[in-house]
Amino acid sequence: MVIEVHTVPTVANSTILATYRFAGNSPRNQTISLFIRRLFDNINELTKEPRHPKWKGINVAATVPGWVRHEAAQKWIDENITARRAPTRSGPNRNLAATNSNQEEFFAQLRDLPEDQQKELLQQFLEFMRQNKIDQASR
Repeated sequence: MVIEVHTVPTVANSTILATYRFAGNSPRNQTISLFIRRLFDNINELTKEPRHPKWKGINVAATVPGWVRHEAAQKWIDENITARRAPTRSGPNRNLAATNSNQEEFFAQLRDLPEDQQKELLQQFLEFMRQNKIDQASR
């Protein structure tokens, strides 16, 4: 329960695409698998004009705690994103700059950081939010 009302800066993914887990060889699962492959294969087309600018922020490799990714989606990610991830990373000061072109790699690298470095990065982000007085509620 929130006693006082105040702004709390957050980072969130507001939309997900979810499906029921049908049996692996069922026609419904095959249809969903085909949809996932076609969508992911053409996802870059959705980032172009005249599509909504929000499509540029899509991250097909994002995870939702406690949820299991559809096997067709995981296979596509393994073949198309994980294979492209740069294998050379060194130390806690590695470059984690996130741009639309390398967003998947950014989140994969962030997930791979040790927990203490993730906490440090979160604290840096929160400090940035405080210093810049970024109010997520006003967006």
